[in-house]
Amino acid sequence: MAESMTVFWLGLMVLIMATILIVEHYRRERSRSRHFRWLDSHPMRDWLHHRP
Repeated sequence: MAESMTVFWLGLMVLIMATILIVEHYRRERSRSRHFRWLDSHPMRDWLHHRP
C-alpha cells in the first residue's frame, strides 16, 4: 500500500511539473511574438540612423 501511494504522489508531482513547464512555454511564446511584432514595426535601420 505504501509503495502504491509513493508512486501516486510521484506521478502527481510529475504531472504538476509538466503542466507548469507547458504553461511557461506558451507564456514565453506569447511574449516573444509580441516582442517580434514590435520589432517588425521598428526596424533596426531606424535605430542605427537615429541620432538623439
